[in-house]
Amino acid sequence: MGNFVREFFNIETIEHPKLNTLNEILEILQDDYLNLLAKNYNLDGTIQRNKLIDSLKFAILTQFRNKIINFSVAEHKSFNEFYQGAVDYSDENVYINLKKFTGLGILFLFTVNEGQLYSFKIPDEIITIYEELLQSV
Repeated sequence: MGNFVREFFNIETIEHPKLNTLNEILEILQDDYLNLLAKNYNLDGTIQRNKLIDSLKFAILTQFRNKIINFSVAEHKSFNEFYQGAVDYSDENVYINLKKFTGLGILFLFTVNEGQLYSFKIPDEIITIYEELLQSV
């Protein structure tokens, strides 16, 4: 499975110990991942790296509510499983949804030990917004 994950999430895989906040995570991303996020948020990926990171952080946090509201039932289920930490990896939609979530910068895939150990992280700020949404439902 490691080879599949590495190939499918080539750009989105972060070789680094897991970090907690969106800003910390964005700071360590490779340029190709930042550019992917910029494209997904219709931002200019050619601006200075620090400005791009600030713009991405703002876009991800301000657009998260609208993005999650427009998720399909399967996407909601997958995101909630990641939030709960109880993911059914036998469901093929998990990888498709994980690809979507990592491409939106609302969940990040970390790997250590040269890709032998994978873990995911929803940034703390996204968790806070998600929990507020859950309480309002």
